[in-house]
Amino acid sequence: MGHTTKTTGGATRRAAARSRNMIMGSVALALAVSGVAANSAAAADTQAISYPSRLKKCADLDCKVTIKKGEGFKAHRFWIKRVTFPKISKNNIEIKAYGNGTEMVCGGNAPLRCTINGVDFTVKDVRGNTARTVRIHP
Repeated sequence: MGHTTKTTGGATRRAAARSRNMIMGSVALALAVSGVAANSAAAADTQAISYPSRLKKCADLDCKVTIKKGEGFKAHRFWIKRVTFPKISKNNIEIKAYGNGTEMVCGGNAPLRCTINGVDFTVKDVRGNTARTVRIHP
């Protein structure tokens, strides 16, 4: 064991160092856990979206398709890189477009017409978790 000396508060330097180490360890653990939770949530959100090959024709943001909840497609026009449909129900349709580090959202009830970056999204009918007759055009 090493030499211990008293600090002005009466605690030993070794005890003060041990206390500091415990606090720093707790902070590091909390940051690591919150980082893992945030990464897990982002990964779960990404994994929840599927990109079926039948939606590849929408890459130019000009198509007419049927889309199920949780589907999306990659795009390459109007600064939009991908489009997802995370929520689809009669009373809640949510369309998200991502590009250049931003997330753009539009939504509402069916029938729905909204615009993101100059691209019109029209959903005429919803049955269950499927948006039927979705028209996407610039």
